[in-house]
Amino acid sequence: MNRVMNWRWKALVQLTLSVVPGGEHLNYFFQTYVTKTLPTSDAEFVAHVSYAKKHIGAINRHYDRPIGEATFYEFGAGWDMIIPLAFYGLGVEYQILVDIRNLLRPALG
Repeated sequence: MNRVMNWRWKALVQLTLSVVPGGEHLNYFFQTYVTKTLPTSDAEFVAHVSYAKKHIGAINRHYDRPIGEATFYEFGAGWDMIIPLAFYGLGVEYQILVDIRNLLRPALG
């Protein structure tokens, strides 16, 4: 089921959780048990990989070198790193992934 959340509410919740001590743990709890968006569903996984493929296609149309020579930068790699892993699978050899908090949950992969 595809749930749509008003971006303003989501931004307010994320802002609040970003200033609360341990907010990333609360965020993980809410996404796991309340909104049930974690772990990512198979349909969402496919949508993320499709999104990555579209990006690679656009870059290939406008970048005059092989995608393996590009360096990708991702700010906010998130819980499961689906997009960076998809980029790697699509031929991106170099990625710089930065997050201000260590959110990665290997169990979600």
